[in-house]
Amino acid sequence: MTSAVVTGFGRSGTLFLKTVLSQSKLWTVSHEPGGKRGAAVIDNVLRRLELPAYIEVNSYLRIYWTDLPSPKYLIHRNPVDIALSICNRKSDPVPAIKDLGSWYEVYQEYKDQASEVIDFSKMTTDKEYLESIAVKMGVTDIDFSKVSMDKVNTNKTIKYKKFEDLPQSLADLINSMGW
Repeated sequence: MTSAVVTGFGRSGTLFLKTVLSQSKLWTVSHEPGGKRGAAVIDNVLRRLELPAYIEVNSYLRIYWTDLPSPKYLIHRNPVDIALSICNRKSDPVPAIKDLGSWYEVYQEYKDQASEVIDFSKMTTDKEYLESIAVKMGVTDIDFSKVSMDKVNTNKTIKYKKFEDLPQSLADLINSMGW
């Protein structure tokens, strides 16, 4: 067994994937342990990745993509859907949406370097696809017939159910990103 890392932008399904993979009895799966930024983060991650049967699912690792060893997996979610999710979670979503714009530019480069690009929509709706991702990572001891496809969502008050519900200023900002 080897270790692996999964990243993507925040709100792209990292917690959902971690919840599913944590059902393994053989693998240790972490979601954003410790700090979020700084040199110590990547040093700690590299130490953890030396452990056998360890998977780190961490959206903040996108910042350190080039420093991460393979196998490394990248979750892809439509950036407009991420932005909508951000708007539902943050009192001031503008900085995070701008960060998403910067991320999406480098994402285009990173996806070619990924061991696998994981499709958010399929991962959260198609159990066979989700199982195939787990198997590619080496996680083969999960009984997927018992896996719940309910998404983890700690935000119970959804203000904006669809893009059209957003205030015009946020819709304009998202549209200006060119996604």
